[in-house]
Formats: sequence, structure tokens, C-alpha cells
Amino acid sequence: MANYAISASGMGSITAGTLATAGMDVEDHMHFDNAFLATGDTGAVQSSTDCQVTQNSPAGMSVLVGAGTFWIKNRSWTAGSTSETKYHAGLGTQDTVTISANSSGSPRIDLICKKRDASASPDDTGSNVLSSVVIEGTPASSPVAPALPADGNDYLILAQVAVANGASSIVTANITDRRVFANVKNNNNLSGWIPDEDTWVYASASTFTIAGKDVTSRFPVGTRLRFEQTLGTPKYAVVTSSAFSTNTTVTIAVNTDYTIANSTIYKPYYSYASNPVGYPDWFNFTPSWTGITVGNGTSLGIYRVLGRMVEGRVNFTMGSTSSVGAYVIFTPPVALTFTSKYMCGEMFYEDAGVAGYSGFLRIDGSVNLNPNISTGAGINTTTPFTWATGDFLGGMFRYPLGA
Repeated sequence: MANYAISASGMGSITAGTLATAGMDVEDHMHFDNAFLATGDTGAVQSSTDCQVTQNSPAGMSVLVGAGTFWIKNRSWTAGSTSETKYHAGLGTQDTVTISANSSGSPRIDLICKKRDASASPDDTGSNVLSSVVIEGTPASSPVAPALPADGNDYLILAQVAVANGASSIVTANITDRRVFANVKNNNNLSGWIPDEDTWVYASASTFTIAGKDVTSRFPVGTRLRFEQTLGTPKYAVVTSSAFSTNTTVTIAVNTDYTIANSTIYKPYYSYASNPVGYPDWFNFTPSWTGITVGNGTSLGIYRVLGRMVEGRVNFTMGSTSSVGAYVIFTPPVALTFTSKYMCGEMFYEDAGVAGYSGFLRIDGSVNLNPNISTGAGINTTTPFTWATGDFLGGMFRYPLGA
């Protein structure tokens, strides 16, 4: 067995602008950044202070692109390439980008990008191939950001700018940040989030797809997700399954806090950390009861996925128009994948102002959870007491996912 260095002192040198590859293959140079860098679909910046787009001072029809380190994804790169790097790395100073006037009668959205000019031969510093540019959108009553030009050049999206009809200046409120922050591939930095360079596409409120490749290994059960559909407002989710057939389909746990909308998915990240920055401790869900009519009562539920286990809490308080019938069950927040009958939690029942009763929660042999009293009897109109306004039931559950 042997260990082969990709890059080490003495393997390669640069003299008078000429790269010597003695002991260092061309592939090593081409693939060094791909070995460790994780970015978004057009690249990434180093941190939140790099290449930030802000209003000019005084405000006018231009914006400032802050200094910083960035990587533009090379759309010509393929695995095994000996002539193309996967990323064009840059270190930029502050730039001013001019926004053209809009007298169309409708608003438009422009993109602010870093551009790599594929037609230019880099000089010693490479300063002639990288620049900050604007890609002008099409005016419309409900404008959308333009697609990146298919002109052979490479672009890193930094922000989008809303340009009103007749606008005389661009201010902070018109600028929406679209930067992705680079991370270490297959690892976590302090935030815990790894940017995904693949595009996520809406399939349903609980599924998205990645076209044409099998990346199910990236999305095991319990993987945390972060993405945006309204820019600047993150959504969070947890993976319950992934499958491949032509495309990879990823399924998330349904909740009442976040769903996947039928719109563009921006800034996709994933994490294998238990608590990456910003990720909620609990998700809310609305229990779906059989045998209970909620009426004007209160029914609440929360849950979380820890590894391959689902745990949560549920409660119901009787209102004046609520009722309890025979054989009470509720649907768990993440679907059961087995039908074994066993205890999966504890229950408490309160006859308001009178007495409390303990019990347990069990899987009913189908796909539901069934509250019972301590004797094993299910609750109904008169068990463990005759239900009336103000009476309460609550419990905790825990069951395996994908067992």
C-alpha cells in the first residue's frame, strides 16, 4: 500500500510564470480545489463578509460589490479533466456595478455576478479574466430573475436587484442576497451546513428531485436540510427517505412550519450534524384524529427526528363543541413503515378539576397510534371518564423510522 501526494513541497514549482510538474501531475493541479471545496450550483464566496452587494453612497443607479475571496464554478469542467479546473478562484477588491435605467413601464430583476471571461488569456495575476457584472432581466408585471447567459463564460451569482420602472436609485431594500458560503466537502464547518451544488426541483409539498444522477447516499434518513424559496427566508426539513429512478427523489417529513412550494429552490444546504445553526429543535404538526371531533377545542403536536427515531408530543383539550367517540387513534407525523403492535409512549388523561389518569400509547397494528388507559382499554366517550369541556389528554411518543 502507498499514499500518493496530490500537492506537497518539492512536487511542483512556478518559475517566471511557467509551471513545472515534476512529481506533480496536471490532474493534481486541476482537481486540487475539487478535493475539498463544497459550493452551490454556480460557486461560492468564502464567508458572509466576502463579495457582499450593497447600495452605493450616495445611492444612485449602481451598487457596490465588496472585496473578498470567491470561487466561480466552471461549467466546462468534467471529472477527470486535465485541462479544466472545477472552480475559478478569485480575490476581488471592491467594485462598482452600474444598473441601467428602466423606462419600460414594468419592473425588472437584474443579477449581480462575478464573471470569468473564457475568451481571455490570463495575465500573471489573472486580473483580466474576472470581473463584477450585471445581467439585466426582462421587465414584466411579475418579473423573475434572468437565466445565466449561455455564452461560454462562467458566472457566480451574488445578488439580485429589483429595478422599479423609472427608478433613480438602488437602495438596500432593492437588493436580495444570493451568495452561497463555501464549506469543506463531506464535512461541517462551524455552521454545520454543507452547500449542495446540485439543483433541487419541486416535485410536491414533501418531495424534491435532482435530475439525472443517483445521489441517494447524500441524503440518508435523518439528514437535515436548509433552503430558500423566498430569498432571505430559510426553510428547514429532515429527510425521511430518498430513492433513485432516472432522478433522485428526496422525501421530507411533513409539518405545519415548512413545506416545499411549487417554485424555485435557492441556496440548498444539507447537514449531518444533529443541530446545525438555525435548525429548529421541534417541528409542529396537526394531529389527524379518528374518534375525536376537535370542534372549538385545541389539538397540538410537535415532533423531531433524531437519527432513525421519531419522538414527539401530542395533546387535546375539549371545547364546548368537541366530542370523543369510540376507538380513538391519530396519524403520526412521520409515517410508520411497520405494523408491529407495541407500546411507544406514555399518556395522561385529566378529568378537569376532578382526577387524573395514566395510560400508554401503542401502535395499533396498522399505521396509527392508539391512546389507552393503564388497563389496556382504549379511550371512548366514557373512558376513563365522561368527557366534557376542559378535559385533557396528552402524551409522548417515540418510534423507529424506516424499521
